[in-house]
Amino acid sequence: MKPWPAVRLVLVGVMLAASAWLGVVEGYGSFRDSLTVGQRLCGGLQLLSGGFAGVALVALFVRRVPLRPFLWGWIACVTGTATLAPIVWGGSGLGAGLAAGGATLVVAVLVWFGALAHRGIAK
Repeated sequence: MKPWPAVRLVLVGVMLAASAWLGVVEGYGSFRDSLTVGQRLCGGLQLLSGGFAGVALVALFVRRVPLRPFLWGWIACVTGTATLAPIVWGGSGLGAGLAAGGATLVVAVLVWFGALAHRGIAK
């Protein structure tokens, strides 16, 4: 048996589990401590990304649960959070936000491909 499918599953599972935990815990704190509309939007997106990651993690192992909609929701929310956070919390410019969002999008798409490959629906 080849070890790569198991390694892929562990990597995808760890990424989704970490994203679920941090999204909910840190998103709640960010939303609660927000002072501006942008900070509130960023915290809300982070909370949503945690929820989508948690459901996607369950769907990864329970074949009856559709996986793609939750992965798409997770990708959208985590990319939105990564784009907004440097701008609304760090005071950085739009370029820094776009760079962070772009880098996050690349990683999220890799997780998406790994999850779909595990479920056998990457075609």
